[in-house]
Amino acid sequence: MKKIVCLFIRKFFSYLLTLFLLVSAIFILLRLTPGDPAAKYISPELNSELAGKVRDSFHLNDSVITQYAAFLKNIITGNLGVSYEYHRPVINVISDFLPFTVIFALISFTLQFILGINWALFTVKMKKGVFKKLNDVAALAVYSLPVFLIGIFLIYIFSLTFDLLPSGDLYSTGFDSKNLGGKIIEICIHSILPLVTLSLPGIVIFYRYTKENIEGLRQKNFICYLISNGVPEKEIFNKHILPNILPQLISVSTVELSLLLSGALITERLFNLPGMARITVLAIEQRDYPLIVGTTLVAGVFVLVCSLAGEIIRGLIDKRLMREVFS
Repeated sequence: MKKIVCLFIRKFFSYLLTLFLLVSAIFILLRLTPGDPAAKYISPELNSELAGKVRDSFHLNDSVITQYAAFLKNIITGNLGVSYEYHRPVINVISDFLPFTVIFALISFTLQFILGINWALFTVKMKKGVFKKLNDVAALAVYSLPVFLIGIFLIYIFSLTFDLLPSGDLYSTGFDSKNLGGKIIEICIHSILPLVTLSLPGIVIFYRYTKENIEGLRQKNFICYLISNGVPEKEIFNKHILPNILPQLISVSTVELSLLLSGALITERLFNLPGMARITVLAIEQRDYPLIVGTTLVAGVFVLVCSLAGEIIRGLIDKRLMREVFS
């Protein structure tokens, strides 16, 4: 047990180092790119002294090394700085937009996991035929399409052509005047197209991965031996197939969840949703350095936490993987 704890600590610090290098690289590259974040606050009527004071207020006149040293100090003390655009602490700006992205991502992941796996199980049980091939063709077609194209297609069909669902935003005008039930219903209706857009590629990933692994295991000698000895198919699946695909399925789940949590940028931007995408794009457009670093840090934390959690779960399910996972 002590050895496992040591391996876990070593893995944790390696992830921490990865996160530090990621954010540091983003910080340095932003400072080296041309452009002046304070330009929009400086009028041509201002003299050079006042313009310099504006830049000093953003610490832009300091050298990159000095800014980086201040950045490290702020990170250690838990201070991500003040957003140039919002004029508020970065951590407060992120906390306003992060909850929506987390809830949105978790709902989408749940849909992907449940629908994708059940679709795969349904297809595996089918006999070879045209309908089974159509499932594979449909899955491949959806997986090949870019997310933004799926979103535009859904908006065109369900919003512009048939006017069944709203094309964007989380709620419409008059939202504040509705009661709690009306607000929940409106948010749910506005979330249908974004959730479908974000979830479809993930559903296909779970479908193809589960289906291919089950079909591959069915060809193994030990499964054929069990079938030939009359072992019920349900028992074979529950005791032999499922335990063999579960660790790999967890790996896929953690990767997909981390990508969703780190920011469903295209979907949120396409449907104008109040998530991390909004402040990330705005920060990049306005060269809001502290906010860019803050959103990058949050995205990196989600990716690494999900990855580490997946490895731990895999190790707990299959003890043989513990050394391999933490090596």
